[in-house]
Amino acid sequence: MANAAADGAGLHDAMYGQVDPRTGQVVKTGLFDTLFDDFVKQAPAELRPGLASRKPALREAGSIRMALQQNQRRRDYEQAEVDTALRPAPSPSAMPIPTIARPSKRPGRRASTSGWGSIPASGSRWRRSGLAPPPRRASRR
Repeated sequence: MANAAADGAGLHDAMYGQVDPRTGQVVKTGLFDTLFDDFVKQAPAELRPGLASRKPALREAGSIRMALQQNQRRRDYEQAEVDTALRPAPSPSAMPIPTIARPSKRPGRRASTSGWGSIPASGSRWRRSGLAPPPRRASRR
């Protein structure tokens, strides 16, 4: 089920295979047959006939559930496709343009980013800007 297509195509066939509606015979086996047969082989011998007789009923019940799930996946997929098609594409002017930092003239120092470029770096710049110096610089005076 995890590897099924997004629209649910093939989900039912992979799990339950195909049954001829006229005869009721299994035409194509699925994962259900493999798992059920392995389970019956591991069961105690006295339980095997009872389990084997329940296989058609369990197949039918599971097949209906899986078909409903496949149909629901298909509806969800189609609705998502319609929503995507109706959603307007963003205009080129609304797309944010990424900023690229210029390389620093001094190796080993990072280029200032737009948010921190206006903050003074030295003590004299702090005094000229009118901002209070950081606490560690104030204690050095």
